[in-house]
Formats: sequence, structure tokens, C-alpha cells
Amino acid sequence: MITKEIFDKMQGELGQFQENKQVYLIDRYKDNKKNTVLTYFRLFKLFKGMEEVLGKDIYSFNDEEIIDAISRIPTFSKRMVNSIGSLLDNYIEWACQRGLNPTRRNPMQHIKVKTHLEQMINTTVLAQRFISKKNLYDMREEIEKNSDKDIDITAQDFLPIILPFYGIYGKECSEISNLRIEDIDRFKNLATVRDDFGNERIVEIDEQLVDLIIEADEQKEYKKRENWIHKLTKNGYVLKSTKGDGRLNVNGIRIRFSKVLKLYNKSQDEISRLTMKSVISSGKYARLRKLEQVKGELTDQDFRDMQVEFGDNPKSYFGLKEDYYFAYKDKVE
Repeated sequence: MITKEIFDKMQGELGQFQENKQVYLIDRYKDNKKNTVLTYFRLFKLFKGMEEVLGKDIYSFNDEEIIDAISRIPTFSKRMVNSIGSLLDNYIEWACQRGLNPTRRNPMQHIKVKTHLEQMINTTVLAQRFISKKNLYDMREEIEKNSDKDIDITAQDFLPIILPFYGIYGKECSEISNLRIEDIDRFKNLATVRDDFGNERIVEIDEQLVDLIIEADEQKEYKKRENWIHKLTKNGYVLKSTKGDGRLNVNGIRIRFSKVLKLYNKSQDEISRLTMKSVISSGKYARLRKLEQVKGELTDQDFRDMQVEFGDNPKSYFGLKEDYYFAYKDKVE
């Protein structure tokens, strides 16, 4: 349950019109999960600047002002677009019913919002958020070839950005942290992955990834800073921490992921906006594309199965299906 006390901790984040939105969220979503309500809170924050410029709450915006406001949001997700449209529609309607909007008019019900919202999706940003397997592997060579300094991206650096593409990640990256060399079947190209919560899966990989995993496991040194080289001890874990002899934790994984991405962006004319989530999505869509080429047409069950293959909830397949057809289908290899 959400309470006013939670929002009081965020006082001022929505500017001078925060109170109305707090009352609305508590009134309408008080029995929802905390994360759901905070998601809507963050969406409201997108309009803070426009509200301050016009000096009024967004429920008082006219048609032109609403269209201008939503056009300024650089989104790349159809689901986010739908969430924004639904949130504004419900909030303005709530304000009208409470007499907060003197015009009692909801522009969201008088303009072709869905069509307009979809037009605001930033396809340039969208294209920078996912990648093919070939281009993902090529990043290592591109960094070393185009960087100003003599930079060596090791397998220990590179593996955290590759594994999610194959569906190996888990909550808090625990499947990556727990990966051991004996979990790899080099002849069948399979990996047994385990998270920190007792869940175990068999994941299909390929020879290219097997070779990278072996290279990472056999790596004896890790250069953390320019003049500091850490000796790595073989301890069973593929990704090794530079502190002690243990596994690499979630923070270490994210640091290495970010390191590779930053170096890659410095070596390119166009930036990449990859995140671990978008690499995971890239892997899903690449597999779906191959399956579609074989079958000719995908079914809902195919999307459910893909969720299961990646260790995700099959009930959330609809978002996967929507994004695949809307955003990714023609952009993966």
C-alpha cells in the first residue's frame, strides 16, 4: 500500500503542482504495489518543466498545450507511450470530476492521442538501444582498433556485456556471478546457470561464447587501473573479482559492462545507448526473428516460450510481442 509519507520524502520533485498528483495517486492507486505508483510518479515528473513554464497543472492544459507537452518527451517505447496517454487521461478526468479543472474538459478524449503519441517515438534513440550478436562481438575489436590509447579489452571485461544476449543474467546478475567453468558443456554448447534463489536452467549457447568463457576463465591478470594489475586466482567462477578470490558481484558486473560501453562510444561517431535490459531484449528478438523465418508466423505461445527460455515470466509475453512487432522486428539479425 502507498501512503502520503512515501511521497513526502520526494517533496518538491514534481514542483509546485505536486500535491494534486499525490492526492490523485493515493486516491486511485492506494492498494496497488509501491513500484506501480512510483512509476506513475516518475511519468508525472516528465511534465514538471512544462507546467512551470505555463504556470498551471497539466489537468488545465488545452489541446495544443497537451500535444506540445507530450511531444517533448524523447520516448522510444510503445508501452511507455501508452502509459503516458492512460495516465494523463485518467488524471485529467479525475480533476474534472473533483472540480479542479474549471472547464471540465479532458483534451485527451478530444484529440487523436494514440496516433500522435506514436509519432513522438524517437526511432533514432530506439535504434541505439539494441544490437545484433555480430555487432555485439565486433565491439571488442572496434574499441581496440579505434581507441586513441593502446586499450586491451579482456574476456573478463567483455563477458558481462555478452552473456545477457544469450539469456544469462538473473536477478541482481546472479546467474552471471555464479557461472562456473564446469557448468559449460563444450560439446553440446549448453550452460547450466543458477541464480541466488535456488533456480537452475539449461541455456543454449554457441561455440563463440564457449571460447570466450574459456578465455575469461583462463585469464591470469586483470588491469583495473593503468598502473595496477591484479593477479586472478582460478577459483571455479568464470568471472573473478579483483578483491580476494571470490566471484564477481553485481556491482563489479555493472562496472565492467559500463566500461566496455563507454570505451565503445568513445571509439564511434554514433553513440550506443545499450543497457543490460536492452541487450537481453536484443537476444530475445534475434531468436524470435530466426524462429519466424522458419515458421513463417509466430504464435502467442512462441512469445511465452521465449520468456521461459530467458528465465522471465511467460505471463508478461504481451509486452515482448508488442515491442517485437512495433520496434525490433526489422532491426535484428
